[in-house]
Amino acid sequence: MDEGLHSGFAEGGPGRLPNVGAGVARAGRSVVTLAEPPRPHLPMRPLWRCRACGAEWPCSPARLRLLREYEGCRVSLALYLVVMLNEAVQDAYRLGLRVDLAAWYVRMIAWIRRPEVPVERAHQ
Repeated sequence: MDEGLHSGFAEGGPGRLPNVGAGVARAGRSVVTLAEPPRPHLPMRPLWRCRACGAEWPCSPARLRLLREYEGCRVSLALYLVVMLNEAVQDAYRLGLRVDLAAWYVRMIAWIRRPEVPVERAHQ
């Protein structure tokens, strides 16, 4: 019998699985790292920080995901973000935080605007 394969059972005692550590499985002498699935960049309420990276939500990855999900439907994206802005402001008031509505607008909605096309180029 290969001692390396079953040596972990001795650590935990009879009938117990070995303690292999977070994200690592031991099989004989080789070590396999189990990758965690990527965490979605969703808002953590009531603070409205990203659950995955801790940045203010919507963070850059969340913005990219939203642009992909609402591709061709910017009005729908704007409406969704207005609802999120309303909920974020309500959460901030409930927490007793100072609310700068202009800053919240820039953070939550203004980023979806398309870049301005110069007038002279628009008529060519």
